[in-house]
Amino acid sequence: MKIFALTGNEFTKIFSKKSTYVIIIIALASCFLLPFMNYKSANISHDSYYTQNLNSEIEWTQNTLNVYSDINTRLDNIMDYCYQTASLQILNLKLNAGITSYDDWRETESYNLINKYIESYYISYIINDNKEYIEALEKSGSLSEYVNQEALSEYLSDGSLTKLRQRYDALQSEITAISNAILNNDPAYFNQYYLTQMNNDIAQINNSIAETNKLMAQTSNEEEKQIYSENITELNSQLQLLNELLVWKQYRADNNISRDAYDWRNICVNSIESAINFQYQLPYTKEQFDEYSQYDYALKDMTYEDYLIYFDNQKAEQRDIITLYTYHLDNNIPPAQYASSTRMQLQSIYYVITLTALVGIIIAAPIVSSEYNKGTIRLLLIRPVKRYKILLSKILAVLILLIILFALFTVIYILSNIALFGYEDYSYPMLSISEGNIVSKSILETILPVLLKSAISVFFIASMVIMFSTVTKSTVLAVAMPFMFLAFSGLMGSILIYLQYYTIAEYTIFAYMNLYDIINQTGTIGNMILNNPSLNLNVNIGFALHLGYGLLMLILSFIVFSKRDIKN
Repeated sequence: MKIFALTGNEFTKIFSKKSTYVIIIIALASCFLLPFMNYKSANISHDSYYTQNLNSEIEWTQNTLNVYSDINTRLDNIMDYCYQTASLQILNLKLNAGITSYDDWRETESYNLINKYIESYYISYIINDNKEYIEALEKSGSLSEYVNQEALSEYLSDGSLTKLRQRYDALQSEITAISNAILNNDPAYFNQYYLTQMNNDIAQINNSIAETNKLMAQTSNEEEKQIYSENITELNSQLQLLNELLVWKQYRADNNISRDAYDWRNICVNSIESAINFQYQLPYTKEQFDEYSQYDYALKDMTYEDYLIYFDNQKAEQRDIITLYTYHLDNNIPPAQYASSTRMQLQSIYYVITLTALVGIIIAAPIVSSEYNKGTIRLLLIRPVKRYKILLSKILAVLILLIILFALFTVIYILSNIALFGYEDYSYPMLSISEGNIVSKSILETILPVLLKSAISVFFIASMVIMFSTVTKSTVLAVAMPFMFLAFSGLMGSILIYLQYYTIAEYTIFAYMNLYDIINQTGTIGNMILNNPSLNLNVNIGFALHLGYGLLMLILSFIVFSKRDIKN
């Protein structure tokens, strides 16, 4: 019971200082404001920057075109002249459409017009018989790159302009329709536009398969038959891919899904389409792997056999994405990482751990060193209490206080999120996939176990503070050294990983200070793990390192405190 009395006495000492109340009040206010600050920083308006940049681009493009006012200069740089002319059209379209952000879906659709503009310019030179421009284009070799092959082939074979004129009219109609859809902010047009395009592509491939089958039936040459057979196999693979994608193009059109970058349904469909495309990719050949692995950070230090396993794992992950996001759409459950919601903002709850650690540094730093500096250590040691119990009571007081504060900060952070975003989003589960099966948990079931495991870093930092306070008898060092470690350990871990000292990174504590980000694969080191299959940071090793080093520092503190002579 004596140890509890001593611990209570240490609590009294801690709260006898006005500075303790000030620190805790500031921490509580910070904890309440953190969700608001996160939300504000994530939604900073870039409108003024975008508009300013857009105006600068228009001015620069116009100045570039002024350089091409001389016809000889224009002809010598015909490709760039056409490109800059098309760019000016698109930039003015974006200005007139009132696009004010790079996240606006119309930004991307505007740039998709550039090749249509260039092709229309090229065709107009041909049908208007602008010989100098045609010669310049032929010299540049860009005619076949930009102009429809069927229409161009007819013109080159017999000089006919019929198909080129049809193609030009179709381009003008398409450019006008797309421009109007952008000006009117009409995503439904594009949903139908891409659906129609894909149906046309499927029809063309079916025609190509039929033509190839006909040619294969007409030949008796086995080599030619083999070539035709391989072509049909490749066309069937393309057809299968397009048919799978067509389902989602149709889904987007039928459900009138917005193309907004922040619409969770739009992002789910985009992710599914990307994952479907990946399913039809082939792994690198050995020769391709040898070439690309020199430049691809993710492939370095891999053997080709390792790469094949890695590629298969990526395919499996993409299949899981298709399953998971299809479930989200079918059940109308927004993914937390895409919804502007309580669940998304709650992913930043790791700040609670950092905040608790900072409070721990300030409160725990003088808990032993001040006794030496004030001379009150003699009064403590003349008591009929063993030294280790005195130090143990101080450690327990600090740890209990930090546990209470950690719990309080967590509750306040959650309530603050609810105040900002509302409670309704908590009703949506957090979905994940395990062995092909959908796993559903509440947001608190998902976050709290990870948060509690990650909180071991608070114990580590508190142990470091107590060690420096005990061993050095300096409050300044007890504050400065743990603070520097907390601030720079992540940077040190990133440097070790960047320099490819993976073994050192995996078995030293620097890379593990933020276990929350490692588990969720977010933040700097979390993204390094995600993008570097050669790096294997084990969360259990990280937890053990925090616990082990923390206990070692406390043991050292006990040894020094028990053996040190008290001098006058």
